[in-house]
Formats: sequence, structure tokens, C-alpha cells
Amino acid sequence: MRTAVLALISIVSLSGCATVDQKTTFDGSDGSAFVVVAVDKLPERVVGSYTLLFSRVDMQSSTFQSEWFSIVFDAGAGTFVVDELKKPESVSTTLRFGAHSVVPGDYAYAARSDLQGNVVMENCYSEGAPVFRVAPGKVSVISLGDVLSNMGAGSADALDEGAKVLAAYPKINAPLVLAQQVGSITFTSGKSVGYSTCRNQNVKSVEVVSAKP
Repeated sequence: MRTAVLALISIVSLSGCATVDQKTTFDGSDGSAFVVVAVDKLPERVVGSYTLLFSRVDMQSSTFQSEWFSIVFDAGAGTFVVDELKKPESVSTTLRFGAHSVVPGDYAYAARSDLQGNVVMENCYSEGAPVFRVAPGKVSVISLGDVLSNMGAGSADALDEGAKVLAAYPKINAPLVLAQQVGSITFTSGKSVGYSTCRNQNVKSVEVVSAKP
């Protein structure tokens, strides 16, 4: 893992934290995909956010595709527009869930960017990124667990707890499945360090370390 620490000259704060609209619709009938990313133990800070980057990869040709998505979690101050699903009060899990509609395929968890105050810490997982399969026509739960201390060790409760959270989103009603880890990759980028090096257009080469059919 490569890490870079950057200082921001200025920060634009939004007036309030916004979660995913509870009127969001996804039934999977058009063959597209919907991702729910489950994370745990994100510490709360005065002002900040966590951004997780996923890049679509072709495991057979060892190349990144053009598609990517990011999931943003607020770090606790409620000042950022995020991709988080709003948990009903009846759900007591420490897991947090972010969501995004995506193109189906295999996605590498390629990077994480942490904003704390006016400092950004960027983590690029070029030395070993887990790859998850996102199925067409389904809601795929990518379970990452405690992302600040390990890679890809997801919670066994992510699927059940995710279903409870999605109960507050009745129009997201496609089948819910756990996204299987189908392998891992390493990659080389054209820039030195930081979050942006892991975006598809900056990657020069990809090596598949392990893969499942």
C-alpha cells in the first residue's frame, strides 16, 4: 500500500449531510447492477470524510476498464454529501452502508482517501487489491469490514444487516446477494503516490495475483 499525506489550502463544507434518497429505484430489470458497500468501525471526527474507490477490471486480459465508482462516508460531523444509506432507528449495527448504481462486472477496491480537517491521507492499494464480482440485475453487497485496519475482511453480518437497512428503501427491490471476492490484483500507475494514481486512466499495467472462475 502506498500512502500520501496532503494539506488542503481550503475546504468547502456543505450545509448538511445528505444520505441516499429513499425514493431511489432499482429493480434490476434492465440488467444493470447496484452495489452496497459495507464498512465497519469508521471513527468520527470533527470534519472529514472517507472516500472508497473501486475500479472495474478485466481479469482475463489483466486490464482496468473505463468504469469506476466511489463511495463517500461522512466522518461524523454531518457536513458532507455522501453515498450512505440511512439506517432505520431499529437497526443497531455498527456497520455502515454506502450505495451506487454501476455497470456489472469485477471491481477492485483500489484506493481510499481520508479527509481530516484540512489534511488528506491517500491510500493506494497497488500492492494488493481485492476484486469483487458485481452481478447484473442484483444488489451486490461488498463487505469490507474494518477498512482502516485490514483489507477485504468483511463482516459475516453484512448481508443480513444490509437487508434491514434496505427495508427503508422499498423501491430498491432487486435480489440481494453477497459480492464474492474472485481474486486480487497488483498494478502499476504512471504517477508516484496518492488516490488519483489508482484511477483507471492513470494505471499503466495490471497483474492478476489470484483469480476464481
